[in-house]
Amino acid sequence: METKRYITWFVGRVLAPAFTYTVLEKLTEHAVVAIGVTVALVGLAFFLPSLTTVIFSLDAGLEYLRTARRTRLLTACRRFMEAYKRVLTKYPPTLLPAEAAASVTAQLEIFSRAFRRLRGRNAQRFTTPYDLVRSLQICPEHFHGWSLSDCILFMTDLRDALSQTSYRPFQIVVQQLDVQTPHLRWLDQLEVVERSLDREVQAYLAQWPLLQRIRTQAAICASIIPLLSLDAVYRQAGVQTALLRHLPDWPPREIQEFVGHLRYDAVVKALQLSLEGNDAAY
Repeated sequence: METKRYITWFVGRVLAPAFTYTVLEKLTEHAVVAIGVTVALVGLAFFLPSLTTVIFSLDAGLEYLRTARRTRLLTACRRFMEAYKRVLTKYPPTLLPAEAAASVTAQLEIFSRAFRRLRGRNAQRFTTPYDLVRSLQICPEHFHGWSLSDCILFMTDLRDALSQTSYRPFQIVVQQLDVQTPHLRWLDQLEVVERSLDREVQAYLAQWPLLQRIRTQAAICASIIPLLSLDAVYRQAGVQTALLRHLPDWPPREIQEFVGHLRYDAVVKALQLSLEGNDAAY
């Protein structure tokens, strides 16, 4: 009887259609999951080398884009610094009006700090910011090891410092300098600033008593004009000798001050135009 009752329970409950369907459904779910995991592992093992190659290629492409952008930024940075410092050092601040002279002096100090950071020991042999900025050049090697973010930060700091100048024409130049997307919109305005400084210096030279005296005497002009074409050392020595010979009554200190400015090519060119009677701006 016990055996018969057990068989009846097994057939009626365990082998019932509903129970059998539930068991088969669970087994099917687990089988599908197991098959899916197996297929995924096989696929991953098969495609993993290709996927790694794709990832490395994307990383190399991104690195190339960063390097190209860094190169463009450094090219624009060096072009800006070279053009800007050329205008800053074209004339000594002593020949400029008070506002422009103060602005140029402050910006020379800013540029000298930037040059000391880039050039290191080479910048220590100069005694004044003017001589340092005027003499040193910027090359790509001076940015060796700099990342793109370092270059952007350097240019941003330089731009922000220069923007503090009180001389409006220089402010306009700096405001047009875009660090993130290098362009040359600032170049036209920088040329405007240069022409403005040219006019200021020419006006200053025209009022210089010694130069006014020289222009009134043809003999002095004839002896000085050829000397202005010589190298800086020779023209300074030659002009000083000529002035002391032709103007023995003139204060030697003023002659020495006049001769001291002849080390600057732009001043010499302005003097040549003035002595030749050409008052046009160059």
